[in-house]
Amino acid sequence: MPNGLAKSKTEHKVFVGDQLENCTDFSALQYRLSLERGCLVNWDTQAEVWSRAFGPEVLGVSPADCSLLLTETPMCPPAIQDTLDEMVFEHFGFQSYCTRPAPLLAALAVQEQQAETPPRCASLVIDAGFSSTHTVPIFGGAPLNFGTTRLNVGGKMLTNQLKQLVSFRAFNVMDETHMINDVKERLCYLSLDFD
Repeated sequence: MPNGLAKSKTEHKVFVGDQLENCTDFSALQYRLSLERGCLVNWDTQAEVWSRAFGPEVLGVSPADCSLLLTETPMCPPAIQDTLDEMVFEHFGFQSYCTRPAPLLAALAVQEQQAETPPRCASLVIDAGFSSTHTVPIFGGAPLNFGTTRLNVGGKMLTNQLKQLVSFRAFNVMDETHMINDVKERLCYLSLDFD
């Protein structure tokens, strides 16, 4: 489910999260995303996406009856964490919730998958996201903040680069962000065979 809103210039509609699948004309969509460089900055957009996700049309859950696990960007500023706490408890009324850095959960998942092999005491997680990439060293099951690095390069930059290349060589697709992003997601991949 996309984490944002998209406004269609031709259909004069606003699509929230998974409603984007119902869009018939993807040309010149205007996106309003709740995350910027991995941090939650647009609270109203996030509230709309979560309202739809937890509502009867998608998950159909009552936040008061369940707990929430959220991943966060490494070294997230405390002000954003405090506002997120307020949103989770006061706006949605969740019973409880837990936040953990996404690279830490990824390292734990890999360790769980490789249960037959001896546990590794250290690992390095590269978390490439939409607008930023983090490298997080993990030692003894805990992220080492002093070794964590951030690079403001992600999938969005790759999509924009592809738009420029295609527009320069063939057709003008600078307003076709959704189409180029779809092509990128279908054809680009990272090999999982490391041997």
